[in-house]
Amino acid sequence: TNTYPQNSIIKAQTKTYSFSYEIIQEGYYPLSPILAYIFPPNKYKIPDKYIVKTTFGKRSNQQTIKCLINYINNKPLYRIEFENQIVESKKSASKVANLYQDALNKIAQLKNPYKLYGSTRLNGIEIFGLQLQNIKKV
Repeated sequence: TNTYPQNSIIKAQTKTYSFSYEIIQEGYYPLSPILAYIFPPNKYKIPDKYIVKTTFGKRSNQQTIKCLINYINNKPLYRIEFENQIVESKKSASKVANLYQDALNKIAQLKNPYKLYGSTRLNGIEIFGLQLQNIKKV
């Protein structure tokens, strides 16, 4: 069971992946009209100054990334840090999650140019842990 905030690790499972979130910094919700939301139907609030370390994947192939959200000029900037690299997007958490996936595929192709790599798209809400009820008190 998840015992956040006593334990900064939150575990979650989807049909595709298992997730482990380490909340590094909860952040805060800006006041309206600055506060941004994920598009409906979910419409989750998007925190500012939010940092989470996300480990996800299938047991044999887990990845760990650092996800950050900072409001710049009153708009969220989504950022993923991994393997000494950074990808960012002002559009959405899913956009930056898929930029991350594209970067991983390019790295993998450099290592093995003869292998075909899938085009799995990632869910930014899940990658950033924005769906977690445990931290909605931010």
